[in-house]
Amino acid sequence: MGLLIAVNGAKTSCNGAVTQAARGEVLGTCDVEAAGCDDSILTESDKVVGVNIMPLPSNCKYLGGGCLGGGGKQPCLPIITTDWNNTASGVGDIDERILTENSNIICQNGGRIDIVDPNQTTITTNVPDDIFDDGILTMEEAEELFAYLAAQEDIAFAYPIDGCYARAHIMTQKMIELGMPADELGKAWTFAQPGEALRVDTNHDPNGYVQWGWHVAPTINVVDENGNIVPMVIDPSIETGPVSVDDWVETSANGGNPDVKVTDSSPYAPNMNGDLIEIPNPDASAEETMDLYLILEEESENSYEGGD
Repeated sequence: MGLLIAVNGAKTSCNGAVTQAARGEVLGTCDVEAAGCDDSILTESDKVVGVNIMPLPSNCKYLGGGCLGGGGKQPCLPIITTDWNNTASGVGDIDERILTENSNIICQNGGRIDIVDPNQTTITTNVPDDIFDDGILTMEEAEELFAYLAAQEDIAFAYPIDGCYARAHIMTQKMIELGMPADELGKAWTFAQPGEALRVDTNHDPNGYVQWGWHVAPTINVVDENGNIVPMVIDPSIETGPVSVDDWVETSANGGNPDVKVTDSSPYAPNMNGDLIEIPNPDASAEETMDLYLILEEESENSYEGGD
């Protein structure tokens, strides 16, 4: 279940690029012994624009005004002030966290730079075999699990407008298949107050945000820095890593005061009365929902990327 490790020359894309076929790359310092191959493994330190992160050969959707090349958009010139997301624990003699095929970093101009080709096909990083022995993870293990789930191509994380119930169910089932005890998994639910709406800013919608009446995502148990066992939410549709329930609610609270529930993993969705219920054949229902939303995700991204 490994994620491919990103090595020197990994290709990137940015959802802010006018020309979506344009690709940049990430460069690192070669360390053949550590990498175990002819290229260096990229790490969280490889984020200096012009040294590590190469600009894409495309203009930028997020920058207005005329550019030297015409077309009404300024050329791609990333401004990076944040850290790489979805990194993994180091390998070999690398102490730093490393980049994988699922890593991304946010540009101050507004775009998200994703690694779309790790530049190798054999070296992977895995969630340790014993990660699920007692169902309680360290924060580092939770981050690796998040990265693994976020990379699953059969879940429409980039179509956040709907389908959270199906995403939550499928992620839960994948964790159980990996060996996580079912009774250590849960779900976090948030419900907007009457007359209000949950709202999340996102680059995966032309409006720049989506709104919901309610939202759900799976939870896992994690040991925090104080040795306490706390539920952490896994929600790649709106977060870049595992977060506390409070932080997850804050992402979508939109200044309101939503109702919050944390349950076991069995409820699938609310009924018309707002009661959380199980449904017959949830696996089939979730798969059918995701099949539809994967199509809508692709159509939405193609439509959005084709515009200004």
